[in-house]
Amino acid sequence: MKNLILTLLFIINFIGFNNYGLAQCVPAPADNCDDSNILCSLDELNGYTCSTLNYSNPTGCTPLCPSGGGSDNTAWWGFVTKGGDASITISFACNSGGYVQMGIWGDCDCTESIACSSNCSGPGQFTIQANLIACKNYYLFIDGCSGAVCDFTIQTSGGAEPELKPLGKINNDEDHFITTCAGNCHNIFKVVGEEAGCEPNYKWTLDGQLVGSSKNEIDLDFPDTGEFILCVVSYIGNLKSKSLCSQQGPQCATIHVVNRVDSIMENKHLCPSELPYVWYNQKITKGGRYTKMLNDQDCCASSATLNLSIEPQDPPVTINYFNCDQMIYQDPTNHVLYPGCNKELKVIFPDGDSLTCDSFYILNTISPKVDCQWIESCDSNFVNIIPQLVISGVCDADITKKEFKWYRQSDSAHTVISHDSILKVNKSDIYCLKYDYRVQLDQWSVDCSHTFCDTFNETTYFPKFIIVGDLTVENGNLGSYAFKITNGFSSSIKKITWHVPGSRFIFLDPTDSTRVYVSWDSTSTLKKICLTLETKCYISPEICEDIIIDYGVSVYEIKPDDIKFFPVPNSGQFNIIGLPHAEKTQIELISLDGKKYFDKTYSMSDNKISIDLFGLGIPNATYFIRVTQNKKTFTKKLILMND
Repeated sequence: MKNLILTLLFIINFIGFNNYGLAQCVPAPADNCDDSNILCSLDELNGYTCSTLNYSNPTGCTPLCPSGGGSDNTAWWGFVTKGGDASITISFACNSGGYVQMGIWGDCDCTESIACSSNCSGPGQFTIQANLIACKNYYLFIDGCSGAVCDFTIQTSGGAEPELKPLGKINNDEDHFITTCAGNCHNIFKVVGEEAGCEPNYKWTLDGQLVGSSKNEIDLDFPDTGEFILCVVSYIGNLKSKSLCSQQGPQCATIHVVNRVDSIMENKHLCPSELPYVWYNQKITKGGRYTKMLNDQDCCASSATLNLSIEPQDPPVTINYFNCDQMIYQDPTNHVLYPGCNKELKVIFPDGDSLTCDSFYILNTISPKVDCQWIESCDSNFVNIIPQLVISGVCDADITKKEFKWYRQSDSAHTVISHDSILKVNKSDIYCLKYDYRVQLDQWSVDCSHTFCDTFNETTYFPKFIIVGDLTVENGNLGSYAFKITNGFSSSIKKITWHVPGSRFIFLDPTDSTRVYVSWDSTSTLKKICLTLETKCYISPEICEDIIIDYGVSVYEIKPDDIKFFPVPNSGQFNIIGLPHAEKTQIELISLDGKKYFDKTYSMSDNKISIDLFGLGIPNATYFIRVTQNKKTFTKKLILMND
């Protein structure tokens, strides 16, 4: 019973405190956002103590915050600041353990949420923060969750009072007298806006009647003539609640509205070729008098009149300038240059008679330019020199009577060696082409000639060569032969053909494609070795060299037949006897197809050399043993037969 009495006493006292607190809240809240008194800074709310409404007042936004929440007993306060960061902290205590909701809106239409807390749980204190625009009206609301009645205290930080600078003159007009014309168009009137991001409200009046608000400029129409007084004030606050923090003005100007009609007269002479003529977006196709009503940017009416005459036109003069030396045509009257190709170009005389239509002429200019690129291609021991000719600067004229005249540059008489479009050559020289042609444009024509020269180097295509090697060989020995280019030929050789009339053996060097070996075994003292080379353009004539077969005693006074191998045949281990003494003796084992299997140099103390080929993997076959001493070489056959 005692606890119940104490509870009832607390409730009665709390209700009484709330009713008293609401009555004593300064500044008092508004029930609606639009009716809010505007506080001139957040400082006016610092330390503010009050209570939530103890009656239903669901005038908050729906939802109360963008994150949710509902309006029950919403109270409103308006405020302005100098701009920048600001924070509002609310501390509250509610009956029955309730909570409060709080937020800031940038308008009363619920479109610009600045900061908002709709949480209906947690401790009895929370803070909202925001970055504010100077001079702008903001609207603070506090609502009890589910209509809770709560005592609260507000602490603020930031949000100092803004100041307005004096208003400038309307349209920056010094004498406050602005003239415009009657009409249904837009006239813009404005004053210079505030600095530093300040966004105050503006009030515009015309003859004392409100015609616009919120912006520093206004768009007005003046359908009637007369004089009108236009005024503007800037302010911070809420006119509806008559709470103003700052005001500048009024600034006024007299608007003088008149009727004005100006006439513009234009006389123009045109040639038939200049039709249709566009005049104020109107296409005119014949002579006559034309009138159009106009409005300028100030809605001032005016009229324009065109008197148009169409003059007779004679056929214009045509000038054709055809030049093969790329000289540019220059008009003798205006001294303008007309390079390249021009077809049916209308050239206006600088001092032409505007009352007639013969003040221009038709110009055709052709200045041919010929570029030549050379192509060389092979053709059966000859090379084709092909000129790639490109002619420009002739518009769509025809190129006729083409003639080719080839001659050697070294020939001062320029004797023609060919009339073909392609020249066949096989000798080095500078070959020149004289290209004659005719440029035909309708009934006009010009004959032109251009000369181009190409340097041809036969060494690029035709090799000259000699055979080098063992031109004197002892009978039965192996001779080595290659070829040597003598004219600087640097292209690739497609095919090499060696020919030895009456020879039993010719071997290609597997390591050098240009070299062959010949086994000379002949009853004749004179033989020949011949060679033919083939390139992509050329098959050379066969070139031969004489080979002298020597049957005499060697410089060692021993015949090759005195040199013996034993045992014969053998498995790769054998002796060579009968050799003369020498400091160095080179022994080579060469197959019948020219492949070298063994190459070793020996120092001799007697006339015998022991050879060991066992284990080298040399197949059974007939081979040549080539012995070299003191730059003297002779060859013997050897049969190798492994068990």
